[in-house]
Amino acid sequence: MIHLPSLRGIPFAPKVEVRERIEQLKMKVHSFSDFLNEYHPRNLIEQPTHGSLNNRWSTSSLQGRRQFVIFELQDAAVVYSITLGKYTRTGESVLLKDFCVYGGQQPDRMNVLLEEELDDEPGVESYWLLHSVYAHPHIIKDSEIIGEPTEMPLPVKYIKLELICNRVLTSTLDLNFVQFHGITDPKYIQESTAKVEEYLRIQGLRLSLKQLKLSGLTNAVI
Repeated sequence: MIHLPSLRGIPFAPKVEVRERIEQLKMKVHSFSDFLNEYHPRNLIEQPTHGSLNNRWSTSSLQGRRQFVIFELQDAAVVYSITLGKYTRTGESVLLKDFCVYGGQQPDRMNVLLEEELDDEPGVESYWLLHSVYAHPHIIKDSEIIGEPTEMPLPVKYIKLELICNRVLTSTLDLNFVQFHGITDPKYIQESTAKVEEYLRIQGLRLSLKQLKLSGLTNAVI
């Protein structure tokens, strides 16, 4: 079990038995929007150095578009949390304010895992991420759903970190480092993937039958 600073985003907090299996995830930079000088986004995954002037990702904030880095995980994982090392110059507060995290199996197809605002205190900040969806059972009796919703962890292979804006108008967006934490156990990932795929298959079938019924081509009962 990995020990993290106090995490924000409690609604996304996983169960205690799941937390005991969480570890720091290995990854590499897949793609990115931009960087300035020697401050390449790969600096984000090197050994953290809090507040270092050199070890950071720095990118322009004046291009009229959001700046991003897409990370490719070494192994598919259910990603539960993110830790950000905030960049500060000596005697200044943290300038970076809003950011967003996405995740998915493909780099061009991702879901939002978190939209947040950093506080202005120097140091490290950690957040729980959206790691599961809840599927309602498909058993309906007398117009009521029977049974409890099923939690389905969402395995991802790619994570996108998007820097949105600073607290004040400046020419750069800066971040020291980023870490993700999750579960990569192959059996856990296989079971989670199978649940999601089965759910999507059933939903697709139900939508198809509904369209056929609306078209008058079948008397199927949804």
